[in-house]
Amino acid sequence: RTASLMSTLERVYGKQLLDLALHDYAERARFRHPEPRDLIEAVRGRLGDAAARNLERALFERASVDYLVRDVQSAPRDPHAGVFDESSGRRTVPRSEARPPAHYVGHAIVLRHGSLEFPVQLELCFEDAHCERRSWDGVGADYTLSVESASQLVSVTVDPEQRVLLDDDLTNNADSSRERGAPRAFERLFYFAQLLLGGGLP
Repeated sequence: RTASLMSTLERVYGKQLLDLALHDYAERARFRHPEPRDLIEAVRGRLGDAAARNLERALFERASVDYLVRDVQSAPRDPHAGVFDESSGRRTVPRSEARPPAHYVGHAIVLRHGSLEFPVQLELCFEDAHCERRSWDGVGADYTLSVESASQLVSVTVDPEQRVLLDDDLTNNADSSRERGAPRAFERLFYFAQLLLGGGLP
């Protein structure tokens, strides 16, 4: 667990900063008996308060974390149809005239269980095969993301590069807006295969 914790700090906050923190720790602890607090303060000095807080909780409280994606949805944006008051008078716009070019609104909820609060990347993939990234600082029990796009949102993956090695369950890190069934089962199977091949190791 300690190795996974240090690897997680490296992956999330950066190897260079962690190396500097460990160097500071070694310098300050030279010729004396070091304590865990010395390591925490060295990490705080280079990686910041959030990283030090995660390190402290993981060391002293055996704290855990589990990120999961829930309720991925995507639908065409409602056209602005209805009755509108304008300077020239009242105008009725039927839905057939109001429909804009293909445009979708997507939503998803990302949850965090446990008291560790690592920042994570969220990967959003769309029907036209393009993907984009969002960032979440990991603070709070949940994060709701919304996106407007010319293509329909089909899946969301939290921590796609598997930087948080302390995540208790990697199998719930992705969800899809597509209908459940055989395609969904294949998607899960493919994701599990990626996990097995990657092994969650650096």
